[in-house]
Amino acid sequence: MYENTIVILGDILLDEYVNCEYQRINRESPGVIFLEKSSRYSLGGAGNLANNLLHLNQNVIMFACLANDNKNELLVNVNEKLDYSNCIISEIKNTVTKKRYLAKGHQVFRIDKEEKYYLNSQEKEILINNFNILVKKKKIDLLLISDYNLGLIDSEITNKFITIANKNNIPSFIDPRIDDIYKFSDSYLLKPNRNEYYDLCKKLDLSNEISNFNMKKISQKLNISYLLVTLDKEGMCLYENKSNKLINFPLDSDNKVVDVSGAGDVTLASLSYLYLTESKDFTKIIPNTIKLASYSTTVSGCMILNFNIIKKVLYNSKIISIKDIKYFKDNYKKTSFTNGCFDLLHQGHIESFKECKEISDILYVGVNSDKSIKRLKGDNRPIINQEGRINMLQAIEYIDFIVIFDEDTPIKIIEELQPDIYVKGNDYKIDEIREFVGDNVKEIVIQKRKDIKSISTSAIIKKLKNNN
Repeated sequence: MYENTIVILGDILLDEYVNCEYQRINRESPGVIFLEKSSRYSLGGAGNLANNLLHLNQNVIMFACLANDNKNELLVNVNEKLDYSNCIISEIKNTVTKKRYLAKGHQVFRIDKEEKYYLNSQEKEILINNFNILVKKKKIDLLLISDYNLGLIDSEITNKFITIANKNNIPSFIDPRIDDIYKFSDSYLLKPNRNEYYDLCKKLDLSNEISNFNMKKISQKLNISYLLVTLDKEGMCLYENKSNKLINFPLDSDNKVVDVSGAGDVTLASLSYLYLTESKDFTKIIPNTIKLASYSTTVSGCMILNFNIIKKVLYNSKIISIKDIKYFKDNYKKTSFTNGCFDLLHQGHIESFKECKEISDILYVGVNSDKSIKRLKGDNRPIINQEGRINMLQAIEYIDFIVIFDEDTPIKIIEELQPDIYVKGNDYKIDEIREFVGDNVKEIVIQKRKDIKSISTSAIIKKLKNNN
């Protein structure tokens, strides 16, 4: 069941991600030849914002202009949960696409195919009437306007949507592009990034200084309640018009930035979700919004929020269930998987996790439960119970997620996760592992370690017994 209903007015794009492998230097001209291996489609623009909120169990109703071309079916089918019933379809518009080529998890280059499409008066009237009808029939919790400067978001349509929202006590959050600054007048919260803030200042003949004076001028001129400026590595700052108060929220993180694609959408989605589910006080939810936005820049491609990410980033928990694995499979990241009892954690385990992380973006670790270990190794095991083993594993930086299983083997996890790499120690044979995992794993890696017998859990237990 959905928690809240959110209306999004904005430009929808179709993103394509092409996974490539480096081949060789091109002899025909300066450059590199890549071999295309696979590709996938994802919602872009305001669609990416919607996708994030859908994965957080929010009901999203889209207001946009779609094209009647061969890409439109791909776009609509990317996420069938998204409600397009209030959108209009243009016969002359083309779907805006962004095609990203990636190698080893990093974007090599991007090709955009876009043209602005401006709605005619009849198309505007349809969208506005649809919104008017909707708010009378259904409780709307939030209006989000996501402007990608592609023609849909003009002053007439935004002013009408914001007016309708205000009359029905629906807060409006705006992610703007600054052309006509007055098209976002009377909105509840305006969220420009640093450059958009500079554009606002320029339009109002103000300096670029991020100051109480400038924020007050902008907020009063546009009659907005809150102005939230995102400042990348410097965090965010919030101005409240009513109290004339400016608050800075620093970025308290040393995350390594890999890709900033979609970070703005994650910011607005996080803020919206936390506003609706945790607190209407922005000072309480902005710190967590910053944490989620910052984390989104550590992965390649547009990260999609889900409850696992929130659990990990906000509550420092790496434990997920088998059924929750599917939420993470939307992201374009290389995954590795290894498993074991990890009863008496030792140097060999740490080295194994480190090697796994070096060859992948995300490391999942399957852990035998206490029941599973007793069944496999006898009533005297485990020596350290499940809670103790999990607490130690959570402290290891190389591990991203931990999945506990009661069965003798982790095959259910492997079938659900479909990892790129399955990693085991050299006491296993690759043919036996392939027979076990079948086609659920792309690559099997056997870690070679000469001293495996001397630093195994069994060897440690034997040594302790001999010493006693």
